Amino acid sequence: MTPLTIRHFWQLIDRINLQGLSSKQDVELVPLLVQECRKEPHLDAVETTTLNTYISVRLPLIRDLLAMG
Repeated sequence: MTPLTIRHFWQLIDRINLQGLSSKQDVELVPLLVQECRKEPHLDAVETTTLNTYISVRLPLIRDLLAMG
């Protein structure tokens, strides 16, 4: 995964409506975040798969950020 993709993902986390996402289950949240990131044209199928894994591994951190927001 490129640094651009990682940067884009964390910028997305900063700007999205966190309140609506905090109530989502993990199985709903990961695909939703991947879908939001896929709106950027630079993501190919391999990066999408890698991003899915990246988000899944970092769900505790994302949940912490959601709780703070």
